[in-house]
Amino acid sequence: MHLSGKKLRNLYDIIDLLNQSDSGNALRLHLGYKLLDLLDADFYASFVWNEQQQSFTERVSINMDNNNLKGYEEYYQFNDPITFKLQALGKASSVNEVISQSDLVKTEFYNDFLSKDGLHYGVNMYALDNDLNIGDLRIWRHAGRSNFTQNDLEILQTLRPYITQGLKHIGRNQVETSAAQTIQSINPERLRESYALTAREAEIATKVLMGKGDKTISYELDIGFTTVRTHLKNIFSKLSVQNRTALAHKLMSKAG
Repeated sequence: MHLSGKKLRNLYDIIDLLNQSDSGNALRLHLGYKLLDLLDADFYASFVWNEQQQSFTERVSINMDNNNLKGYEEYYQFNDPITFKLQALGKASSVNEVISQSDLVKTEFYNDFLSKDGLHYGVNMYALDNDLNIGDLRIWRHAGRSNFTQNDLEILQTLRPYITQGLKHIGRNQVETSAAQTIQSINPERLRESYALTAREAEIATKVLMGKGDKTISYELDIGFTTVRTHLKNIFSKLSVQNRTALAHKLMSKAG
């Protein structure tokens, strides 16, 4: 990783910000301005994944049109060819790691959403608490600029643990709110009857709906990690779903 003296000072300023500031939307906004400067970028957006709503929420943004972002929240996030693939990489990543630039510019997502604000080259980073997305950073340059370099990604990856720590309480608050609402609305016994789940499967399915990862479920139920995975495989089969997102949608339809 190569940094000029100015960029090195900017890097230290960001670390200091993340160590001293209260977490929350104000922090993500302040962080965004500093990252745009550090990475010579033009656009910034940050979201938090809401497990119960199965959508990205709590948006903060810089240099992006509010109405265009509303369109993302209402439609394009559900027709997004890059975001979940980038999240799965588990590191600061260029958009072109999951789709070539030539293919990206042919998509509806690019032509009807990204290009409206001038977004062209992008990098994303996700802060995860266990398996839960507690905040993401989406940083873009317009078409007249050069693409992000490996050095840019290394800078962002260096900051990732500090950003994750700085944003952790957002995730805790979101999990606590979602969990409280879910406990009140989900009846495990009804799930057992509706889908012929065992008591353990219903318990694990409810924890999945609360946004908990496999490692956390394993710890809380004092069962092996592979046992959790086996139960999940059986749950997916019984509910005819392929993943946790589809499972959550189906479970919520039986809430009450």
